[in-house]
Amino acid sequence: MSNLKYYRVPDILDIMYQDIMSGIYFSNQYRNVSNRILISKCNIACDLLLKTVLTEDEIFKELDFPDKNSFKNSFRNFLGISPLEFRKRFGS
Repeated sequence: MSNLKYYRVPDILDIMYQDIMSGIYFSNQYRNVSNRILISKCNIACDLLLKTVLTEDEIFKELDFPDKNSFKNSFRNFLGISPLEFRKRFGS
């Protein structure tokens, strides 16, 4: 009896399916991590807006947003209001 085992050669559809699924899986995992980071940054921004006198410019730089518009848009998507409006409504 031979020690060689029978291995099925995968067909092109199997290979394509594995590549697509691994790409989708990776994309979903990246998106999940990115969303968690963004949520954390927005939570920290809320604290900074309420507990400090830092400006929007100082906060977006502190939290490593690429620019002020990115910070404002992310914050608005997260809470539904701008950072300044948040400070006016909930700040002391």
